Amino acid sequence: MDRLTPREHQVAMLVARGLSNRDIARELGLTTGTVKLHMHEVLRKLGVKTRSEAILIILRETATPCNHPMWAAGTVLDIAMGDVIGGGLSGGLMRAGTLPIPRQ
Repeated sequence: MDRLTPREHQVAMLVARGLSNRDIARELGLTTGTVKLHMHEVLRKLGVKTRSEAILIILRETATPCNHPMWAAGTVLDIAMGDVIGGGLSGGLMRAGTLPIPRQ
């Protein structure tokens, strides 16, 4: 995530929250075309092809441990991701990603 510009980082974080390009544009006062350009750069810089893959990386790199047992050192967080179509999550399970939680 450190290779992203501040605006790309903002867009990436909103994508991770599940916002569509249209919603991101509205939130940041941009056009949807500009959001698409930022998303293209986010995907390229993260080395992925889909929003789902980007979300997994974003969540892994921005995860913050808390006092919940699932965050115990050495455990993993399993995230089931739906296929992303037009910025929103569709029905149907596409794949599950496993995010290693770093030991502290």
